[in-house]
Amino acid sequence: MIYYLKRPPCKTIGNYINVSCWKLFEFERTEDTKKEGLKYAQGLLDIIVASNLCSPYILTDVMNGFYSKHKISPTENVKEIIDRPEGILKGLETISIANSCYLKQKHGRLVLYANLQVNSLNLVYKGRIKVASFYPMITISGHLSYVNFIVEFSADAGNGRLGALHKFMIESFDGLNIEVQGLWPFNLLIKALIEATTICYKSLMKRQIEHQVKRCINQELASFTFPICHKENLDSVSLSLDPDFSPKDFQMNHRNSDF
Repeated sequence: MIYYLKRPPCKTIGNYINVSCWKLFEFERTEDTKKEGLKYAQGLLDIIVASNLCSPYILTDVMNGFYSKHKISPTENVKEIIDRPEGILKGLETISIANSCYLKQKHGRLVLYANLQVNSLNLVYKGRIKVASFYPMITISGHLSYVNFIVEFSADAGNGRLGALHKFMIESFDGLNIEVQGLWPFNLLIKALIEATTICYKSLMKRQIEHQVKRCINQELASFTFPICHKENLDSVSLSLDPDFSPKDFQMNHRNSDF
């Protein structure tokens, strides 16, 4: 059985939908919804990868928020980012379906639950920091060999717009390796401290990553059009994009967007 709580309709602000007013859907785990979900999820991933959005994924000022709360050194000498840093994330094109996916349509919303995975993620940050009276340029590179996560999306069933992220949860990740360059002779020390922190506070890191990813996804949804299903009963799912949407346009909108 599927249970829905009676709630007021979701309010929208511009292209954004107020996610907090939308109750998460509970999916009926049937073979039909699973088959529909797998087909829809695969079509969605094909569109995202074909748009060249995933490689590389440009991060702009995410690092500023990170450094306002975290230190990469145990000393108080490393204090602030001086220049606007650059971040590049590679490997998102390896995204694939890891397990069951489910698709439902209710109250004019198309809702997707998907269990996905990404292999071989590489993240590189470059920025200038203040160390005592010096301002060295540092590079922090990280590698994840495997990430498994669950997402729940919904979008307007008629036009694929007004997308909303209801859930993003990392199930597991493995093979984390971090390198620091530019702070010689402290590179190895900082790397050891980061690795020790990762081992001791893995659950905390997972929550921090989830928070950052959810924030970025919600902002990207404003310019994204989901594939739509031509048949309302979803007996035979046929995916198509909005006629005014093209992967090239989406890529340009993404590159010019501010995080």
